[in-house]
Amino acid sequence: MKLTYRYLFACLFTIQIKTGISQELQIGQTMPNYTFYNVLNYEKDHIVLNDFKGKLVIFDFWSFYCAPCLENFPKIDSFQQRFNNQIQVILVNRDSKEKTREFFEKRKRLKIPKNIPLVTTDSILNNILPHQGVPFYAWIDGNGKLCYITHDQVTVEKINRHLKGDSMLYTKAANTKYLKTVFEKDVESHVKYGTHILKGTDTLNFHIDYPGDNIPYDCRSIQDLYQFAFNESDNDAMHGFREHGRTILEVKEIEKYKYLSGTGYDKWRGKHGYYYQSILPEALKKDKYKIMQEDLRRYFNLTVSIEKRKVRCLVLIRTSGKDKLKTKGGKPEQTTFSVELKTKDNDPENPPVRFIRNKPFQNLFGIFRAFGDWRFDIKVIDSTGYSDNIDFEMTEDELENLTIEGLRKALKRYDLDLVERYIYMDVLILKEKN
Repeated sequence: MKLTYRYLFACLFTIQIKTGISQELQIGQTMPNYTFYNVLNYEKDHIVLNDFKGKLVIFDFWSFYCAPCLENFPKIDSFQQRFNNQIQVILVNRDSKEKTREFFEKRKRLKIPKNIPLVTTDSILNNILPHQGVPFYAWIDGNGKLCYITHDQVTVEKINRHLKGDSMLYTKAANTKYLKTVFEKDVESHVKYGTHILKGTDTLNFHIDYPGDNIPYDCRSIQDLYQFAFNESDNDAMHGFREHGRTILEVKEIEKYKYLSGTGYDKWRGKHGYYYQSILPEALKKDKYKIMQEDLRRYFNLTVSIEKRKVRCLVLIRTSGKDKLKTKGGKPEQTTFSVELKTKDNDPENPPVRFIRNKPFQNLFGIFRAFGDWRFDIKVIDSTGYSDNIDFEMTEDELENLTIEGLRKALKRYDLDLVERYIYMDVLILKEKN
């Protein structure tokens, strides 16, 4: 019978704990002594709340999509340094530890607050401290009791009031969500239709992660936005009007409309970059590019036309009837043809001789097209009519500091050549209005 009673007691105790986790914690109630294991930026691989007993603990709830949260990191870090022995700020987000780490690694300018641990993959705190929107703050006093919840920013004045025992602070102040925009992630489901054109900043690069609705997802030039809209495709590759020579800017300041290499990108982005996002009902998603075209017309006020113009191209041709590319067979293999050399000795990924063996001709043409896109700033066209599997080689020395003439010389071994021609194509013309 004793074993039975103990078993029932254990079951009831477990049920009570699980039930407690799902219930909202009220002002004045004691926070359970939770342990969190998915933590970053902390001396241990876990956090136990009782480790901070006697201190004011401030939970700062944030998300990847909350710009005010990210911009506030240096400030809360300064609070932690200033009141180091009296408070402990803890950042809390729902995303996984891996995604959180990756988020900061991809944004070199955005630093994890130096003195503040992060609780990731959180569900417990979000359940017992429910809220709409971030940033959101929950204060736990030195005795472990919830004393304050709010969306208002933490300030030195508020911290000092708490430390001096000002009981007027202990009120619930989180029933209202203050929005700077209806495009915030936490209210996304309520937004049914809208377009957002956001000016770039030189201090922070945003990444808009709305699959299916958005078109470009990063900061773009005005030219880029028009190319996306009139290509009517969210393919970010160099195709259509994104190809070299297929967009003409009839404007006074080119840098205002496209990024020019050699200038500082962050500075340019802050002056001339834009983000575009549209949230559309299902019935309109098929028309998203037409809608984007109209949005750009209204905001940037440019004259836009599509005309047949001659475009400078490099055309790949055969110089004889001999088939010097024909494969000798064997295992299909291909190395990189990167132009960013020199490589390490005995590097199996980048051997001294780069090759394609028994693979389709289109693999080779794709390399030439990439050379045109990223090395020569010119559109490359295939006029060989070739489609069979091939063998092809170039040496590392030939690829080093590659030029058009150097590539032509390598192609002569295969009775191929690249010739410059001007070909009529549809061209997107963007013109400033007088």
